[in-house]
Amino acid sequence: MEDLMIPGHLLEKIDVKHLEQFIKNEGLVLDGNKAMLIDSLIKIINEESDKYEKKQLIASYHNFLLKTIKHINNRIVVTYPIITTEQSVYFSERNIIEKFDVNSIDDLNFSDVLLGKNLKKEKFTKIFRHVSHTNGLIDLIEICYGRINSYKREDETEKEIFEYVWCEINPLDDVVRIILSENPQAFIKDNSNGSRNKIRTEIIGKLKRDYNLTFKLLNEKQTLFKIYKYLTAHLEEPYAQKLEPYQEEIQRFVTTMLNNLNTEEARNIRLSHRVRKLFERNLIQKDFQKFITKKVDDGRVLSIIYSDAVGGNVKATSGGTNARKDLDLQDSDVYFDTKESIYFDQELSSIVVSWVNKSELKDDRFDNIEVRYTCYREFYITHFLRYNVREEIYEYVLPKFDEYKRKPL
Repeated sequence: MEDLMIPGHLLEKIDVKHLEQFIKNEGLVLDGNKAMLIDSLIKIINEESDKYEKKQLIASYHNFLLKTIKHINNRIVVTYPIITTEQSVYFSERNIIEKFDVNSIDDLNFSDVLLGKNLKKEKFTKIFRHVSHTNGLIDLIEICYGRINSYKREDETEKEIFEYVWCEINPLDDVVRIILSENPQAFIKDNSNGSRNKIRTEIIGKLKRDYNLTFKLLNEKQTLFKIYKYLTAHLEEPYAQKLEPYQEEIQRFVTTMLNNLNTEEARNIRLSHRVRKLFERNLIQKDFQKFITKKVDDGRVLSIIYSDAVGGNVKATSGGTNARKDLDLQDSDVYFDTKESIYFDQELSSIVVSWVNKSELKDDRFDNIEVRYTCYREFYITHFLRYNVREEIYEYVLPKFDEYKRKPL
């Protein structure tokens, strides 16, 4: 069995806390910085004399590297809804074997993750594929593409970076996911290959050709509205209840003012409702310190982007008039002024949510998980903000979208 080497193609991508947890789970006691830990780990694997133990340790190490590639700084998840039929390449073991003209699923599965020797400059090459199946039906197809990019530093010296795109074709959930890296060099000057949109287009093209994907056109803006609605409504409810006894009084006031002005209520303007919401807004802003510190069970909305019926965009962000960090969205005057229109249209283009971390991951970096959701015509993006992603965080947050999608309007 060939000796393993320090994975230079993954050294920068490896998360040290993830590495330390892996070493601990394997029952090893090692000290040092990231490079030292990896060096010691590789030596232990190479020097293991028991063939079975060595094989098991290499398998665990390989799985660790796969998770490193799929997650960590790959924080942008592009989700495409697809249509799966019995004729789909990705439906059954039989279909995919016929498509690729191989003898078995095992002929499709391969990995060049440990050494990364097939990586090429600027051109994405396939370095991993695994097809999971049960009773002849496909559960999941995982593919990874990688390439080597180079860019010039400010001092004109060149630096190489390794870029990976992880893909999932999931016929059980009828989705394709492309997981892209959060690469700060993706938008460097004269780097035409770096744009995330270009990478997304290239990779989805490869998948479409190889697996004959059939896409489903869905507008998920309503799902973003549901997330916004359910996460904000329970915070505002105590203030709304304070106004319940004054409903008739507010209606009489509106009617009197309309009579005094010798006019009538315009269509869809809902004057009484808007007046009530102004009082509700005043109650919230006067009680803002309690409002922003109120414990939330699931998550808190931090910002939204709303496109109205005539195409105007309004971005409401936390921070508002007090110029403080981590303030809730309700401190934004723009948000309050557009809220009724948002409820009328029941759509949002983008939303940032801070989810309460209820995953099993014990890592003080993830008390709250900030995520930006953005909808496009054929897909939507889940962008994990601020920190590198771990598997536990990914698996906890990804189902949130469908959880809120299933809720009633």
